[in-house]
Amino acid sequence: MTATPTDKPKISKQAAALVQDLMAAEAGAQIRYGSTDQGLRRELRELAWDIYQAGNVLLVQKRNEKNGFDYLMIRTAKPFAETPFQVADAGR
Repeated sequence: MTATPTDKPKISKQAAALVQDLMAAEAGAQIRYGSTDQGLRRELRELAWDIYQAGNVLLVQKRNEKNGFDYLMIRTAKPFAETPFQVADAGR
């Protein structure tokens, strides 16, 4: 099967919600996208890394009250791309 220009990458509802939250966030906002207690989906980890490489967020591990870690994105002032698909592809 060949891809057509109208084909869009498929992302989970959780990943789409994360991108929407980031696009709506002000500079300096902290958004938790996983933890050692609840786990971290590979898709979200890769998406976070792609967005980090595009310069839109900083990635931080913060110790939580259960002696585990919360994984946070801190929004930078750099503007986002137009759509979540462009955001996901920006780091690649």
